[in-house]
Amino acid sequence: MEEEISLDVALDIIGTLRVMKMKELTAETDLQKKAEIEREFDMLTIEERIVQGLRQFEGWEEVQVSILDKINDLYAPRLKAYYAA
Repeated sequence: MEEEISLDVALDIIGTLRVMKMKELTAETDLQKKAEIEREFDMLTIEERIVQGLRQFEGWEEVQVSILDKINDLYAPRLKAYYAA
C-alpha cells in the first residue's frame, strides 16, 4: 500500500459507497441491473465487515490489508471523481 489509509477513513468510504448502492437499488426498475447492484452491495457489506475485523478467520489480516488497498486504490478515487463532477 503506497499511502496508509486509516480504518475510520476506509469505513467512511465504504459506507458512502453502500449508501450510494442503496439509492441505486431503490431507483432501478430493470431486474437484471437490480440483481447486479444487490451483488455489489453485498460485496461492499462483506468488505466492510472484514475491515472492521468482524470476519475473523485464519489469515483474515492479509485479507483486511488487501481490502484496505482496494479501498485506497479503487474506491477512494471513484468517490473523488464522483464528487468532483
